[in-house]
Amino acid sequence: DKKDFIQGSHHPGAVGTYLPSAEANKYPKVRAALVYTPSVSSLTRLHNNANVMCLPGRDLEDKPEVIEEMLTAWFDTEFEGGRHNRRVEKIESLTQNKDA
Repeated sequence: DKKDFIQGSHHPGAVGTYLPSAEANKYPKVRAALVYTPSVSSLTRLHNNANVMCLPGRDLEDKPEVIEEMLTAWFDTEFEGGRHNRRVEKIESLTQNKDA
């Protein structure tokens, strides 16, 4: 059950925080999530199987320890599946026929 691609992160700054995650989610197999705390980091993986982490750069630029905690939580959390599968499958179906 290997991943189709490497997980990534995006660090928005001047262009805002919401826009990059919304833009990234237009591409097939991308489930980007705006992450701003370690607990949100875990939940986006656990419930949404997010595979791209978007960080609010200006809010975290002076908090490297928080970023490290978020990255650790992100990579240590596996997708829970179960009741969350249906949502992830719906998201996948919205982008599967689009050209990237």
